[in-house]
Amino acid sequence: MYPEMSLVFLTVLAGAGQGMFILLVILDALFLKSGEVTPHFLMAAGIASLIFPLAGMAASFFHLGNPQRGWKAIFKWKQSWLSREVIFLPAFVGFQFLYLLLLYSGAPELYRLFAGFLGIVTAMGLYLSSAMLYAAIRFIKEWATALTPINFVLFGLTSGAAATAAAAHYTMPGMTIGYLLSYLVAFLAAFSLVMKGLAFQFNATVYSGISIKNALGMNNPHIRLMDTGTAYPHFNTKEYFFPLTRRQNGIQQTLVLGISFFLPLLMALYAAWNPALKLGGLFSTAAFLIVTGLILERRLFFIQGNHVQNLYYGNYRQNAVKNPATSKAKQGTPRPK
Repeated sequence: MYPEMSLVFLTVLAGAGQGMFILLVILDALFLKSGEVTPHFLMAAGIASLIFPLAGMAASFFHLGNPQRGWKAIFKWKQSWLSREVIFLPAFVGFQFLYLLLLYSGAPELYRLFAGFLGIVTAMGLYLSSAMLYAAIRFIKEWATALTPINFVLFGLTSGAAATAAAAHYTMPGMTIGYLLSYLVAFLAAFSLVMKGLAFQFNATVYSGISIKNALGMNNPHIRLMDTGTAYPHFNTKEYFFPLTRRQNGIQQTLVLGISFFLPLLMALYAAWNPALKLGGLFSTAAFLIVTGLILERRLFFIQGNHVQNLYYGNYRQNAVKNPATSKAKQGTPRPK
């Protein structure tokens, strides 16, 4: 049983494209006039940044039961993070295309950078919408944390920076920007390594006070489960519960940290300390490792989400963590029932 992989590919690939586009617009604004970046680099990196979210959008269609009705998701934009994501994604792609068109046609810098700025705004809106789809579900403690939106943005910037560095080393070999990007990739990979480690630690120690006695919104010691859900596999048992032993969880977490961040960190540091080498292939490999690792990370993120409805099927995972409200209380304080 696996989580919905179309959502995994959507969030990872679109996130990489968002990070890449944000960086190239910043480089355009700061360094194009001085000649430290070239239009050839901006075009190559821009096209690559456009391919990522388009591939993610293509994957997302496999998640829809009726793809022809998918556009109706925009109607609830005032209440739904999903609606906002559906709006921000095509808007972001549209501003990417407009930026590239203005760059190719040689339009005035002000128009191009304004389109790029709007692309950055929609990219950040898309990061927030995608992350809050999960962080806003307060009953899934592993998702309902500030680490979720922080890591969605951070991981997208990390993968985007590695891909941008690869494009810089291929199109502008020997130029200073490529080596500055090496340090940026190293910093983002190290930061991501720490933040994902904190997220794994949080998931291992998070306290969930949800049980059969209070899952209905009331806390009554007499509530008990009279009958468990059906035992045969169906939508609720396949989409909301993923068997994972402690050993399997540990192995997958180690793989995520190693492939996504630790190895790319070492590669970026090696590139920064050896500026005389041709590093396009090295950063292409680093970008591939980060994206591959993030696919594993996002899959594990979904698996570690502990859905309340699993109480009904007897699959709800309970961490061996004491209730902080009682464990830190003064001696003699009445315990909640």
